[in-house]
Amino acid sequence: MRALATATLTPASGALFESIQFENGKIAMFGAGRYVITSMLGSGFSSFDITRYPTGSTYQTTLGASGYPILKSSKNPDLAWEFQKFTVSDEAEKQYVGTPDKPGDSIPSRRSVAATISKVGVPPANSDLFYNSVDKYDTLTPYPAPAKYSEFESTVLRNLQLIFAGEKPVADGLKSMQGELESIVTC
Repeated sequence: MRALATATLTPASGALFESIQFENGKIAMFGAGRYVITSMLGSGFSSFDITRYPTGSTYQTTLGASGYPILKSSKNPDLAWEFQKFTVSDEAEKQYVGTPDKPGDSIPSRRSVAATISKVGVPPANSDLFYNSVDKYDTLTPYPAPAKYSEFESTVLRNLQLIFAGEKPVADGLKSMQGELESIVTC
């Protein structure tokens, strides 16, 4: 990726968020979840759709999901459980769909609700791909978020920014990142 930016075949990473680069015609496609749709539509950009990642020799990618934990230290686990049940109710899940004028930014976990995204005219036209990818492509790999996800994320992003900006050679940046990630795991 650094070599592509150096050769000016792709915009320098980190200068602008990928959806802004896409909206400005600087990149042809980018990988993201449904969470970017509201900001894209909110800025008046509506000429886009989604597709599967290019396959290359194999089609493999990861997927993640969010959720609400009930901690062992919770003072009200029964109330927390009631909240959990509410978050997957049709009433709550419909908020993730939204409307054509104000789409939601998450993928409903209930199949019946997720299937309504395209039917009610919420963009993009191929919204069904978000949910259907789980069923139709067995090479998707679900993964649990690590216990210290925010530490992992900030470490990865910081080191990648240094690499992409040319402030650290790729090998040095990756070695530094690996060492920092290993220290987070062993803490």
